[in-house]
Amino acid sequence: MESKLETSKRVLKKSFYPLMILFFTGAWTTVSLQVSSEPSVLPLLGFDRSLGMLKEVCGKKSAKHLTEIARAANEASRKYQLSEELLVAMMAVESGCSVKARSGKGAIGLMQLMPGTAKELGLSEPERVRANVFGGAKYLSGLLEQFDGNVKIAVAAYNAGPAAVKKHKGNIPPYKETKKYVSGVLTRYQSLKNFKDDTVVTARMDA
Repeated sequence: MESKLETSKRVLKKSFYPLMILFFTGAWTTVSLQVSSEPSVLPLLGFDRSLGMLKEVCGKKSAKHLTEIARAANEASRKYQLSEELLVAMMAVESGCSVKARSGKGAIGLMQLMPGTAKELGLSEPERVRANVFGGAKYLSGLLEQFDGNVKIAVAAYNAGPAAVKKHKGNIPPYKETKKYVSGVLTRYQSLKNFKDDTVVTARMDA
């Protein structure tokens, strides 16, 4: 015959264990949802990939600048719904990923924004990394919209200006510099679309 103590243990086991399982399962689900939806965590994997892509196309630059550039590129591509691979490819061709780049015509920074364009975009300090990358991304986004999502033509317009593209009936202007620029950007763009970072892939599979 079962004693009162044994009966109490059996009842406790039946009622307590399911509650513990429910608690831990519920708690784990809550934590998982919080991690998955946290804005500061979500871009992390994308940021790692951004950094990898920059190292791939920009060569040896200071780690400090690459980290700052990668974060700006990652966030700007999300905000303006751009292909980050395209943004990084353009950055590489425009300035070689040099924060202090300046052209003979006065173009500034990573995305080589002309002073007039920077002013139109509302940038008061276009030489700053974040402002320059966001400004370039915004300008590129507008060109893609203007030219119906045609990447090749939008890239040409970024270099030669939208007026030049319109002048040549929506085609790439027959300028040697522009042709070389478009070719360079698209080559890097295609390469980056196939870029894989083993660390990021593993993290995504484990998530």
